[in-house]
Amino acid sequence: MLESFGRRDFRAVLAEWRRVLKPGGLLRLAVPDFAACAKLYHERGLADGLNGLIWGGQRDGMDDHKMIFDEPFLKHELQGLGFGTFGARLELIHSVNPLKPRQAPMPVKADLNLHLSGRIG
Repeated sequence: MLESFGRRDFRAVLAEWRRVLKPGGLLRLAVPDFAACAKLYHERGLADGLNGLIWGGQRDGMDDHKMIFDEPFLKHELQGLGFGTFGARLELIHSVNPLKPRQAPMPVKADLNLHLSGRIG
């Protein structure tokens, strides 16, 4: 969801999420990992639905991506807002999102989603 906010807005969104978390609260994020996407692009070009992962499905005004992230950048932004104790993992994309049943599964079996969590101290 964070990738749906523009580059001038995403920090305010993170700050609001930080504001409403209790001390010790955990924020979990899942965003397309642009570093992994760039690697796949270098290897295969725009095949396998990579455009959709980077820019969103664009079926309506709420289905687009306006921001890109990689792990170092996102960690830096979260640390600047007082998040710490990070956990990160990459996840294989191979299934249909149940909230978007029209979305076709990505045929790519590669680590393209970055899951990052940060805890409020």
